[in-house]
Order: sequence, then structure tokens, then C-alpha cells
Amino acid sequence: INSSGPLGIESIRKTLNKGLIKKLSKAMKSEALEQNKLKETIDFILKIKPDAIQFADTFYPFPGTEPYIEAKKNGTLVGDWSIEGKMPWIKLPWMEKKRDLQDCVALINKKFYLRPLYMLKIFIKAVRERNIKLIKIGLKMIISKFERSEEG
Repeated sequence: INSSGPLGIESIRKTLNKGLIKKLSKAMKSEALEQNKLKETIDFILKIKPDAIQFADTFYPFPGTEPYIEAKKNGTLVGDWSIEGKMPWIKLPWMEKKRDLQDCVALINKKFYLRPLYMLKIFIKAVRERNIKLIKIGLKMIISKFERSEEG
């Protein structure tokens, strides 16, 4: 199913409503993280309203796996495994540096997790369940959002 098409959106929404899926995950090589698709990806996530999202901000392929072999052949593997502990990663066509993808994922996370209604929903859930740790995390996120908005 094309997850961004009308059928895909409706299918995902139904599974969310039935409690079958709580988290939306996308792999780094997904076209969803391409720069020109970023707004479309964010709009899609906000439309289906999952409880949580997860995007990998770096893809570290293991030697011998298909992504590793393909990236090495295409010249998109940056670095290689070494005894010093450095890990190779796969560069997407639109990236100049690893930070580009990390910034992209950070933007998606901010747009999703810092929505007022979402934060209220999580806060109410945390209070009901007496989840002090979740309340502390939520308050830190809110404070950091206001600190950033005062700076910019």
C-alpha cells in the first residue's frame, strides 16, 4: 500500500483507531526523508495522528548486508567499519553531511511532538497514570521550546 495515498492514509488511520499500531516508523533510506518530500511527510504524519513517531537519523549498515554492499558500490557509503569503533553511514543524494539528515529528523520530531493538543493529551495520560518521569520529560520539552522561541 502506498502509505501517502488516500487508501494508505485510511488504512493506517483504521489500524491506529483499533489500537493495532501506536507508532509510525520510517527508515532512513525512505523517500519520506528526502528534502523535497519533507513537508509532505510532516503533513502525512499530522494527518494520521499516531501516538508516536520514529525516524532513524543515521543508517549504519553492517558489512555483507544488502544496504552496505549497495552503498559501497554506489559510492554513498561514508567511512567503513574499523577497530577504532568508527561506524560507516549511508549518504542520501541530497545530503552534504550527516548533520543534514539529523536536522531533518529533528524538524519532523518538533513539528509532531510539540503540538499543543498532543502535549496536552500526553500530559493528561501521564497524570492519570501517575507517570512522574513522563511529566518531567514533557515539562523539559515545553521549557526548551519557549527558551528557543525567545532566542529566535
